[in-house]
Amino acid sequence: MNDYSFDHAWDMNGDYNWKTLVDNYNECYHCGVAHPGIAATSDLKTYKVETKGGQIQHFVEDKPGEESGLDVAPTFFFPNASVTMTTKYFYLMRVVPTSETTTSMQYEVYRHKNATDDEFEEVDKFFKQVESKDKGLCNAAQKNLNSGVYVTGDLNSINEKGVLYFQILLKEAVVQHRQGEQKDGREIWPARRMAARYGIEEEIDFC
Repeated sequence: MNDYSFDHAWDMNGDYNWKTLVDNYNECYHCGVAHPGIAATSDLKTYKVETKGGQIQHFVEDKPGEESGLDVAPTFFFPNASVTMTTKYFYLMRVVPTSETTTSMQYEVYRHKNATDDEFEEVDKFFKQVESKDKGLCNAAQKNLNSGVYVTGDLNSINEKGVLYFQILLKEAVVQHRQGEQKDGREIWPARRMAARYGIEEEIDFC
């Protein structure tokens, strides 16, 4: 990591729930059609996912004779961040919910010290195109969800291993949160600032 330095940050906003984007990130059914650049150099038949300790690691081999030279290694970190490493470039993504149906994708881009301007700009353009395409796919997926006609089914434990792992972790987190609320007898809002209670118990009881 010491060979990379921060280059720039950028962001996009999408009209979808943040979990829609996480599902998209952690499967590659759409890669063959939606990402021709990936399909051109990657043997998608070798695509696999490994899950452990809140991480979802993605692996794919180059097609014979089509070595990209990037050695792409994407990893998702539960609940809402990822890092995509290559030999000349890597970027961080934060998935930030802004409402129940809108999400902000925030990116930090880092450049390898040996990357030429042309190499860096080519890879940067490629990954921004990938992220932009995924935004469009997520917008469309959310519209289908909003229509009320979408029916869920069982997830494939091999081809959708990453999505399944994320949903298991999410369910565990939600159940644990609800159990904490039931134990305390109140709603718990981790992102909401709590008012100081010291010395005002009498006023609270009066109200």
